[in-house]
Amino acid sequence: MAVIKCKMCGGDLNISEGSSVVECEYCGSRQTIPTADNEKKLTLFARAGRLLRGCEFDKASGVFESIVADFPEEAEAYWGLVLCRYGIEYVDDPATGKKVPTCHRSSFDSVLDDPNYEQACENGDVIARRVYREEARQIEELRKGIIEVSGKEAPYDIFISYKETDDQGNRTLDSVIAQDLYNELTEKGYRVFFSRISLEDKLGVEYEPYIFAALNSARLMLVVGTDYEHFDAVWVKNEWSRFLKLISSGQKKVLIPVFKNMDPYDMPKEFAKLSAQDMGKVGAMQDLMRGVEKILGGKTEEKKETVVIQQSSGGPNVQALLKRGEMALADGKWADAKGYYDRVLDMDAECGEAYLGLFLVENSCRNAEEYAAAQIERLRPCQSEELPACDQQEERVRKAIQDNVVPGYLDEETLKALFEYDRSYTSNLRNRQEQLQETEQFFSQDRSLSRIRQYAVEEAAEKLKEMENKIFAFLKDAIAKAQAEDDANIARITAEYAAHLEKAEATANSMGQEARSRREADYVAACQAVDRASNASEYLELSKRFAAFNGYKESEEKKKYCEEARQKLKEKEAKAARQKAKKFLAIAGIVAVLAVALFMVVEKSIIQPNRYKSAVAHYAAGEYPEAAILFYRAGDYEDSKEQYLETAQKAGMHRTISAGEQHTVGLKSDGTVVAVGDNENGQCNVNEWTDIVAVSAGYIHTVGLKADGTVVAVGDNDGGQCNVSGWTDIV
Repeated sequence: MAVIKCKMCGGDLNISEGSSVVECEYCGSRQTIPTADNEKKLTLFARAGRLLRGCEFDKASGVFESIVADFPEEAEAYWGLVLCRYGIEYVDDPATGKKVPTCHRSSFDSVLDDPNYEQACENGDVIARRVYREEARQIEELRKGIIEVSGKEAPYDIFISYKETDDQGNRTLDSVIAQDLYNELTEKGYRVFFSRISLEDKLGVEYEPYIFAALNSARLMLVVGTDYEHFDAVWVKNEWSRFLKLISSGQKKVLIPVFKNMDPYDMPKEFAKLSAQDMGKVGAMQDLMRGVEKILGGKTEEKKETVVIQQSSGGPNVQALLKRGEMALADGKWADAKGYYDRVLDMDAECGEAYLGLFLVENSCRNAEEYAAAQIERLRPCQSEELPACDQQEERVRKAIQDNVVPGYLDEETLKALFEYDRSYTSNLRNRQEQLQETEQFFSQDRSLSRIRQYAVEEAAEKLKEMENKIFAFLKDAIAKAQAEDDANIARITAEYAAHLEKAEATANSMGQEARSRREADYVAACQAVDRASNASEYLELSKRFAAFNGYKESEEKKKYCEEARQKLKEKEAKAARQKAKKFLAIAGIVAVLAVALFMVVEKSIIQPNRYKSAVAHYAAGEYPEAAILFYRAGDYEDSKEQYLETAQKAGMHRTISAGEQHTVGLKSDGTVVAVGDNENGQCNVNEWTDIVAVSAGYIHTVGLKADGTVVAVGDNDGGQCNVSGWTDIV
């Protein structure tokens, strides 16, 4: 199995099974890791990690895309794509010595809006999501800082990309050609980004904000190279590949490869359709300058005209109108205030104070402080969501249940209920982060605010800055509080869940031990009863008891012994009965005939009438079960059968209607039975039944109790459920 390496330092990670986050023992960095369930996946991650640590972001991105294609639910692959897009490299923080991210590919787009970041959070578990969110926040802070610094840079016309030094640290021919181009272009009036000169006063600071500003403002890039390896060098490729992406996004930019002493077919394949310039040809510099002029136009010294606004002595001036506008705002007279500020802009189109006033009018606020307070109140309500504080320890619970289940004494459902626990908590963090993101987007994109920011000076600029600071301070404080609450809830619930599991395990173990003790006691008692058994019914009862032990110890052998002993006793009793019958057969035949005749006379004349009379008395006294039995024993005397059925039903002794899975059975008052529904297994074949006193419908079979205590059954008999022909004396 491939080894997973640290994203920050490249050291081997020591990973516990089932972990999604691990701490590197070499650099101390806490980081997310891929799921170690596939050799191919881990091999691809190892390759992508090497490329990412080498800052070869495009190549690494290609590998991560391959992982996503094969393993679309792998959160770490999506996070890798995020790191590639923003060119994240982890470097040592001189203050703390810890690994911190630095950004080599900034963007105007927020990290928190990146679809790959959203996929990483969606596919990661609770712990991994927290790490993703924390790292995303760090990268987002870097991005904002870069945008802020780059926004202060003057725009460039041309960006020259080249390799400054070779592997031995010597200056390359590429650098010399690039400087010649720089000198020629600047003489013609173009503003050119050439890192050797443009960044020479930026020592000790990050270069990315200035590179980002130049890449986005320059309309033309010249990529200089004298060797394929120089064109493909990490930082050179980082620049020209980003520029090509800006072109592919629709921006009107042009890239020209500039080469010397090499075959043009040895340049990167991305340049195949671009027009290149060979600097080894005679007149190459002149041709290139002419091409630049066609793309950008010639640069000439622009004459600045001084515009003088003639102010009549009788009319109001700008400051007076601004003051009137401020007074109208204070009184809440929005239309009047708008009129004053519009008049100011007619006189001075670059008055930041007027744009600020119009912004406050649009939002019906008397001043910047009121606007900030209103926005804070609007943002104060927050939507919450339920999140799991920790993962359910399914394997631990499964093992505890499995170790303590005792069939027939302690079931799985009872044990499972012991481990149930609500691990959820209410979080406001995501909504707070969304509020911050939406507010940042509004402040960066709102046209009115952009004009205020562009033209405001001194007091107006200070008001805008203070207004923004109050709103963002509230949001950042709310995020910090939400994060702290989440951390506290997660820690509390995780600890409580761990304690609950320990208590549940102890209870389960105790219940399991008690159940095992009861089973052992019952088993010993059953074994002792075997030695005392003396008849078939006792052995039958014991075989059932041993069957209930579900294979515990020698219960199956004991069950088989009881069944065999019962069978032997029955055979012995049957044999003795047959021998006895032979001895008395002759006498019994004669006596039987006489006895039957005598019994029938006595039965008809004395016994049956007395039973009938007694049954009537019990019925009159409301003693229906006793009356029903006596009516039944009165046989066919007068209306005994009809009385029996009526009385038995009144006593609730017998079921008269029953529903199976897909059929229904009914008992009629004359002792016959009717049935409707599915009859695939003959479960409705009850037409010939008579003298029935109770019915019951099973899954796909039907059972009937006859008045003489015997039982009949029809339907499916796969389990022997219809083997009732030998039953007697059933009530």
